[in-house]
Parts: sequence; C-alpha cells; structure tokens
Amino acid sequence: MELIFLGLYFGLCYLLVKKLKWIPLNAISMVTMCTIPVVLICAEILLLNLSQPASTELRVFRRMVDMIPNVQGVVVDVPVEPNQRVKKGDVIYRLDPTPYKSKVDELKAQLVQARQDAKKLEQDLVIAQSEVDSVQAELTLSKQRSDEYVNLADKGAGNKFDVQDMQTKTQVLEADLAAAQAKHQQVVEELNAQVDGVWARVAAIQAELEGAQWNLDQTVMRAPADGYVPNIQLRPGQHVTTFPMASPQIFVEEDYYLVAFFDQNQLVFVEEGDDAEVSLRSHPGRVLQGKVKYIVWINGESLMPISTLSPNSGANILPPVQYAVRVELNPEDADVHLPAGAVGQCAIYTKKLSELRILRMIIIRMNAYTNWLIFKL
Repeated sequence: MELIFLGLYFGLCYLLVKKLKWIPLNAISMVTMCTIPVVLICAEILLLNLSQPASTELRVFRRMVDMIPNVQGVVVDVPVEPNQRVKKGDVIYRLDPTPYKSKVDELKAQLVQARQDAKKLEQDLVIAQSEVDSVQAELTLSKQRSDEYVNLADKGAGNKFDVQDMQTKTQVLEADLAAAQAKHQQVVEELNAQVDGVWARVAAIQAELEGAQWNLDQTVMRAPADGYVPNIQLRPGQHVTTFPMASPQIFVEEDYYLVAFFDQNQLVFVEEGDDAEVSLRSHPGRVLQGKVKYIVWINGESLMPISTLSPNSGANILPPVQYAVRVELNPEDADVHLPAGAVGQCAIYTKKLSELRILRMIIIRMNAYTNWLIFKL
C-alpha cells in the first residue's frame, strides 16, 4: 500500500517539477519532497495501527475431547468413519457389555429377593404381634389362676403344690412374653431401618444397581457434541482402560474459535462489538466479515502459580506478551468451513479515525489475494 502511495506521490512531483515546472528544482525542494512522504507514511502507519489495528497471527481453534471410557473392556464396534460428521449422542464406539450386564442382572435378582424379604418382614411383624398377644393372654390367665390357688391354700381348701406349679407356670409365661416382645421389637427395628421410606437393604441394592447400570451405559461412548472424528485408529478387539497411556480416540467439536493475537498497545481503542474482517490462507481471495466478541485480558505468562518463590524475570527476558481477541463471524459467513489450524490475518475497525478504515480494508484485501501465491517448487 505504501509503495502505491509513493509511486503516486513521486509521479505527482515529476509532473509538477519536470513537466509543468511549477516547482523549481533545488536543494530545498528536493529535501522537502523527500521529507513529506516519510512523515506522511510514518503518521499513516502509526494512526492506522492505533485506530484500525491488524494482526497477522490469526488462528482457527476447535475443542478436542479425549474419548476415554469410564470403564475398561474390549472394543466390539466402531460404527463411524474418519471425518464423518456426527450429532451429539451418536455412537462413536462400543465396549463388550457382557460383564457389566451380568452384574446388572445379578443385582436385579437381588433386588427382587430383597423386596420379597421386606414383605416377609411385614408378615413376621404380624406373627410376632400375635405371639405377644397370645402369651400376654395366657400370662394374664395364669396370674389370675395363681391368685385363686393362693386364696384357696390360705383357707386350707387348696394344695400347696398346685400353688407352686401355677407360680412356676406364670414365671415361664413371663419369660416367654419377654422373648416374644424382644422378637417383635427386633422385627420392628429392622423394618424401621429405612432410607427415604425404603427398607435399607432394598435401598442399598437399588443404589448398587444404579451404579452397575451406569457402568453398563458407559460401555457405549457417544459424541459429547456435534462434530467429527478426524482419525480413527480404534478397532474391534482392542482393549481400552480408564487410565490409558494415550487417548484411544479423539473427538473434535463442530464449534470453532477464531482468535487473533494483538500487541498490547494495539488494543487501546478496541471494544467488544467492533467490526472485524478476516482473511485465511485456506480461503485465498476471500474476506470474511465478523465482529469482536471479547478480548481475553490475560495470558499464560502472567499467571503466577502457588509457590514460595518471588516472581522474577529469570535468566532470559520474557518476550512482549500479546492478548487474544476472539472474532465471531457474521451470519452470512457463519457457514464457511474453517479447518482447525487455519491461519490468516485479522483487521479490527474501531470508532476512532474511521476515515482510515478504507486503507485497512484495501490492505487486507490485497493480502487476501496474495494467498493465491505459492512460492515453492
């Protein structure tokens, strides 16, 4: 761009000095003509980079998810193909569910048995109450008879041995009543051992069954979002674990992140919502329209880990730190395929000195067309 300005400027100087001879050719005019373009170009570059900043470090990022299972097992099915687009919830691969399904079936059987045991306990409670009532009635009758035998013996009309026999019988019935009441209390306490209104043993098996069912569900690995599987190395018969040395399969989300990195002083006038233009090397000659979504006012070099050491610059001086700016494309360009790892340039148009916007627009379009050039054999 500056070369074009210089060409036009020196062409105008040639016209005014050589052809029209409106300006005399001397030392003063030559110094003036050489100084003016230098000053103008420096001012143009300074104001342009402040009001309409640009970055040559634009990258396309996509989130990657490691498809590591929560259970271990042998792969039995991989129903997707490389680079196949999948929706959230689609199956990526399946593990052999046999051991986990067997555990679920076993716990289901235990749950049925536990519920039957709970019903049996309710019946045992009724039986225990009946035993208490029966022994209580016998004991009441025995005490009454014992009192009658004592009265008869005191009057000389009864046998002392009958009195002793009835008292012994009463004591036996009292022991039987205590045993029946203890048995009744045991059944009551076992039935009262509940969690949210469910018998404790049934609740324990239900919780274990839920965990076993969750493990069974984890044998099917599903897509966590819309996206694709770029490279499939997983094959049926491979054994995968929950802590592998490397991820058995990766998944790339469909959503992309356009991030441009700017020097700190270039973002003085940049605000969220400012217009932006993007040119990518993967799309030569095309300029995509968008807006500034947000600025990441932090970077990795500025994070201080928890440590007893004092912060210092170290032996090497750290390079100047840039800040990331995320750009979101406008709806008319949102469907453009942006491959992960694509690089390019980004221009942001602030509200300051909007008259210079046309210069930045020309520059980024010129750079977009130079992406057609491939300098290699």
